[in-house]
Amino acid sequence: MWVLKTSTEAGQEQDKAGRTGWVSHPKWRRTASILRRLIFIGLGMVVGLILFDRFLMPYVVRLGDEVDTPNVVLLSEEEADSLLAQTGLKCQVLARRYDNQVPPGRIMDQEPGPGMRVKRGRILRLLVSLGSLGRSVPEIRGHPVSHAQLLLGREGMAMGRVTYVTSREVPEQTVVAASPAPGAPFPAGGEVNLLVSEGYPKRAFLMRDFRGESAERIRSLLKAAGLQVEVRAWPGQPLDADEIVEQTPPSGHRIEEGGMVELLTGRRKG
Repeated sequence: MWVLKTSTEAGQEQDKAGRTGWVSHPKWRRTASILRRLIFIGLGMVVGLILFDRFLMPYVVRLGDEVDTPNVVLLSEEEADSLLAQTGLKCQVLARRYDNQVPPGRIMDQEPGPGMRVKRGRILRLLVSLGSLGRSVPEIRGHPVSHAQLLLGREGMAMGRVTYVTSREVPEQTVVAASPAPGAPFPAGGEVNLLVSEGYPKRAFLMRDFRGESAERIRSLLKAAGLQVEVRAWPGQPLDADEIVEQTPPSGHRIEEGGMVELLTGRRKG
């Protein structure tokens, strides 16, 4: 039985057959496969470039000319710049800050720190001290050492080296002078060296033999010389006896000013 199709139905069947035939053709299947491979290769190259730039390139750069960063802390800006230039590095002052320990114009800190491996030509960032903020050495001359230490501590300072000197005018254990002098800016390291009096130098005497002499006269002489004197009667002798029969220290011994001399009195026989 013959079935007649409309022109529209016949056209649709022809279009379907044409499309199926294009896809299933061996030539076009190979072309599609090649295109897919090219797309995958392109995507792989893009991913590879990203990985190389992110991970491999920094490693390759680090394999170049590298140097160790020197320590420039506590150097002046000029000294730091000169030292860094010798190693092929540069510096840049990042900030300036007040500090009671680091003198003005000296480097307080650096970034990167000392001993770091960096590329030649790297810029080190520096923190520079402005010195102490209005602090100065207090007036401690004429004060006892203990009080001077307290005054220094209030200003964040400490006693440094203490040197003793004899003085006729300044009492013992009293500050004669300071270095840095009072009024000077906060010292590097925060220490102040002191010159302290050890008082009036004591005189020394060499004892002579006082036996047979008047105890009262010798006592007056010894006291005038700054010595302490004790007079006692020899056991068994009259208390009013004035003749010296024994002495301590004995003749030939050395005694300092303020020392004690003991005189024993009695009457010699015959």
